[in-house]
Amino acid sequence: MQAEENICVGNGPLVSLERPVNRGFPASNKLDIYLVVTLESAPKAHSGQGGSLVKSVIAPRTALSIGLFMVLIAGLAQAATPITNWTKITARGSYVLTTNIVASIGNAIPTQFGRSACILVRSSFVTLDLAGYTIIAGASCARLCDGIDSDVLSQGYQGIEVLSGAVTNFNAGIFLPFGAGHRVEHIRAFANVVGIDVGNGDSQHGAAHRIIDNLVYSNGSSGILVVCPSVVLGNMAYQNGGNSPIDNIFEDGGNCTSANNSPGP
Repeated sequence: MQAEENICVGNGPLVSLERPVNRGFPASNKLDIYLVVTLESAPKAHSGQGGSLVKSVIAPRTALSIGLFMVLIAGLAQAATPITNWTKITARGSYVLTTNIVASIGNAIPTQFGRSACILVRSSFVTLDLAGYTIIAGASCARLCDGIDSDVLSQGYQGIEVLSGAVTNFNAGIFLPFGAGHRVEHIRAFANVVGIDVGNGDSQHGAAHRIIDNLVYSNGSSGILVVCPSVVLGNMAYQNGGNSPIDNIFEDGGNCTSANNSPGP
């Protein structure tokens, strides 16, 4: 039999400590037992989904050893790259805002559509966590620039996630028009021309998205535009465009899993 202890260090990885009874390791009063330490990346706080990285090491059970292993394990957890200003992301990975960002026409990044963006994503499998901060278009960029944009034509990039923050005063708050498997959750999109546009430029390839628990309000033309089949759940979309159902949430193709949106499909 094995006794097991689970330890979570802050928001870091989950650690499972197993106590093997008969593994043939030396024993003494002080080092009476060895531990198998299993590391798994921690679940994401906003989604409850677990990670996939699993490693095992063996260590003597002493306070010093456990302390050193906690430091080692914390280092193994991949840190998100901080973003403090307008940015072009060109490598897959995790990114996190550490401050509010104000975009101006002078520092916004040109896109392939002849527009400009505060944050331009040119990679698949990017997670961008706004961490509760706001991206806002300043006066020179208002209703002209995009907040977060992935502008590649053809099939585009896959698996871009934008999470947990606000975008306001842009042409498009979030503009991911091509590619599949994008995820937009817990975003507040206010006073843009279009709040959230995901897959709407690519009806052939741009599907399988998740648009969940967003608050999309008072955008001049449209609230949420998404290509089906996708999952559209728990969004509050109100007073966008003419405030008709399709102004608030427009599902291109009409084959989305859609529920608990208020108002809308």
